[in-house]
Amino acid sequence: MDQDSYRMLRENVDEFCTRNVEPLALRIEREGMPRDLSAKSGAQGFNTATADPASGGSGLDRESYLLILERTARSSPSFAMYLMLQNSIACRILGASGKSDIIREIASGNKTTTVDILSLNESSSSPGNITISDGKVTGTIRTVILPSSDYLIFQHQDALYLAKGNDGIEILPALGFRGLGLGNVSLKERPVEKIAESGGAALIQETIRNSGREVAAMALGMTGRSIDMAIDYSRVRKTFGRPLKDYEPVAFQLSGFKAQEEHLRTMVFFSTARDEYIKPLATDLARRATKVALQVHGGYGYLEDFGVEKFYRDSMTLSIYFGPSKSDMRVLSREVYGEESGVI
Repeated sequence: MDQDSYRMLRENVDEFCTRNVEPLALRIEREGMPRDLSAKSGAQGFNTATADPASGGSGLDRESYLLILERTARSSPSFAMYLMLQNSIACRILGASGKSDIIREIASGNKTTTVDILSLNESSSSPGNITISDGKVTGTIRTVILPSSDYLIFQHQDALYLAKGNDGIEILPALGFRGLGLGNVSLKERPVEKIAESGGAALIQETIRNSGREVAAMALGMTGRSIDMAIDYSRVRKTFGRPLKDYEPVAFQLSGFKAQEEHLRTMVFFSTARDEYIKPLATDLARRATKVALQVHGGYGYLEDFGVEKFYRDSMTLSIYFGPSKSDMRVLSREVYGEESGVI
C-alpha cells in the first residue's frame, strides 16, 4: 500500500470512528455494541474487509485491514475485537467451508458470528456436554466471546459445526472487551450444521496462529491511544505547582513508550518478520504502556468516564485470548536453536 492510499484509508477510518464509535465508546463498555454500529461498519466494508468479493467481502489487502484494526482499537478495543472476530476468525473459517451466504450476512451487519473460546485457547477437547442428533445440538458451550451472536462455530469430536440462534445465554463477568460480552451458551435442540468433517480444532488453531499480526495491530492501537491520553493529561495535571510533564520519570517514560510505539508500527506494517516474532512484542508493550498510562492519570484513571482504564483491561485480556501460545513459542524456539527445543 503506497503512502497516499495509506493516508486516505487512515483518514476514512478515523472519520468513521469520530462520528460513529467515539460518541458510543462508554455505552459500548457498559451496554455492549449496538447492532446499528455493525450495520454502519458493514456499509464501510469493515465487517468482511479481507473476504473474497465474490462472497460479499471487501477484498482489501492485509495492510489495509491491519490499519482498520489499529485505528478502531484506538477508539474502542471492543469494536476492533468485533471486527477481528468477524474477519480473522469467522470469515476465514466460513470461507474455507464454502459458507458464502453467511459471509454476506456478516458483511451487511445483519448477522454476527463467533467461535467458542476453548478452541481459541487451543483446546482440542469437546467444548461441553454436547450431543448432536438429527440436525439439532443440545448442551452447553462455556466461556464464549460475543455470546449473543447469531451463529456459533464450535468443534466437537474433531468435526466443525455451525449452530444457529442466540438464545440460552448466561452472561459472565468480563475483565476486558466488555462491549462484546462473555457468556455460557446453552443449546437446546438448536439447529446445527456440520461444516467440516474432521480437523475442526486444527482449523481453528491454524486460523488463530495466522492472525498474529492482526493481534499486534490491535495492541498497537491500544498502546498509542493510551499513551497519547497520558501525554495530554501530563500537560495539564499539576502537582507542587508544576505540570506532570516537567518531572523526568513521567516525561522520559511516556516519551520512551512513544518511541516504542513507532518502532512497533514499523514492524506491524512494513517488517517481513514472522508474526510469531511481532505478536509477543506487541502484546507485551500494550500491557506495559497501558498500565503506565493508567498510573499517570492517578485515581481518575480508574473512572470509566476518563476512558483510559479500558485499554489496560483490554490489553491484559487480549494477551489471554490471543497472546503468545505454546505453538507460537515453539516456532520461535525452533528459529533460535535451529532444531526442535522446549519439548519437555
